[in-house]
Amino acid sequence: MATFKPVLGYESLYQVGDDGQVIRSCSGPATWEGRALKQSTAKTGYKVVGLTKNGKTRIFTVHTLVLEAFVGKKPDGMECLHADGSRDNNRVENLSWGTRMENIRDKIKHGRSGNKITSSIVSEIKERIAKGVDMGASIAKMYGVSESTICDIKAGRYWSHV
Repeated sequence: MATFKPVLGYESLYQVGDDGQVIRSCSGPATWEGRALKQSTAKTGYKVVGLTKNGKTRIFTVHTLVLEAFVGKKPDGMECLHADGSRDNNRVENLSWGTRMENIRDKIKHGRSGNKITSSIVSEIKERIAKGVDMGASIAKMYGVSESTICDIKAGRYWSHV
């Protein structure tokens, strides 16, 4: 059975469970206390819910609601990490606060980095750039990435360690 705590900033209206469920704390027009909110999946793949207060609805990621209720307010510069790499597993034991670098390493570990390229491919791209063999657009098309990714590699914003 899930344990519920108030949602920070919406204490009298919503509660979040240690299992990632979000429920209403009070009855209102067309809703009732204990009603589970429908969760949607954002384009990023994370579960989100809309919370309404004073007639205004804001969208929140469920993992943030869980962590803030059970672990504490999000520290500056921190992000949510999913231990198992599953974006929809919002159980408190699967979540933790971590740095951006820890989150990137975690995503790579779980094969969800979003990168379509590897360090060996980046080396090839850097060689092509250095030789002036191809333009950014043709390199991007060749490797199935955006031109901005090629520009970022060239400028050292991405993959500077390669």
